[in-house]
Amino acid sequence: MKNSCFYYGVFSPDGYTSLMSDSENPSIKKYIVNGYSPAVKQELFDFIKSELEKNKYDYTDLCIADGSGGVRCDSFQICDSFFCPDGEETLLKSFQKTDEKSQKNAEKVLMQREKNLLRCQRFLSACNSIQNDIFRLEKPYVDDKKINRFTTRLWNRISNGLKGHVGVETVRYVTCPTADGIELNMEAFDNYCEKMLVIKDRTGTCAWEIIERIRRYALGSGYDVIRCPCTTNSEITEHIIIPELSFGIFTSKYYHRDDFENSRKIYSKRFLFHSVESIKLRTDFCLRAYRSLMNEVFSSLEEIESCDRKLDEIFYNATDMNALKNYVNLLLF
Repeated sequence: MKNSCFYYGVFSPDGYTSLMSDSENPSIKKYIVNGYSPAVKQELFDFIKSELEKNKYDYTDLCIADGSGGVRCDSFQICDSFFCPDGEETLLKSFQKTDEKSQKNAEKVLMQREKNLLRCQRFLSACNSIQNDIFRLEKPYVDDKKINRFTTRLWNRISNGLKGHVGVETVRYVTCPTADGIELNMEAFDNYCEKMLVIKDRTGTCAWEIIERIRRYALGSGYDVIRCPCTTNSEITEHIIIPELSFGIFTSKYYHRDDFENSRKIYSKRFLFHSVESIKLRTDFCLRAYRSLMNEVFSSLEEIESCDRKLDEIFYNATDMNALKNYVNLLLF
């Protein structure tokens, strides 16, 4: 269950971004849970997890913003159809009976939910554009020589030499946009890292360059790396974890506050030329715009949660949970 500390499904400018199909064992049986509602799916996943624990099976809880998006173990993987649409067999929908009136109400709610999902995507896409503008503005003021010297010394201090092969990179999310703001799963760093480097960087420009250099050093030297990208732009690496070295690097900025033991903190301004002050007004404006747009993202996600609660009211009592659990129990165990 060590890998349950990551998010396997998040909202992004492209809609639902999922890592659930990124299975360590692609030959296992895969099932998807179609139908509605979120409460029904969560109860089903909780039932499966309790059965796995009862039988002492190891599993990974495929976490999402509001609970579980699925479960993966050595013999099967079962996921929410929103995040993993392909599977050998579909579950749930055939166990739901709704009348015509309820079905029409559900369709209206689903249309409203889709509208807010598209609104959320548009604002996340705008945030991505602003973030790219900030990087473009600040990049000419970054002292690359200082970053090269710092990352070389850091790598020499934490590494154990060359491994004789190239490392493997795994992509995992540790941050996730929710209706309450950006949620950060600190457990990932607690599980994998004995030592941390925290880079305090309000824009993320210097932190990204430092992290990319250490990431390339690690992979080139044969160490596996867990890359944690930004949810607004999957090309930007915000945090990394190197499990074999029990070491991680964390970018601390507006939505990513740090609170780690055994961490060393550095500030990005040491890697910037003093002339960066000439663009401070522009970067401040961009950051204010970014935060304002992210507030609209949170507002959209709050509306999506409201739609999910309405779907719960329609579908929960219309679902034969006992029959569904019995069927799943026979199918999986």
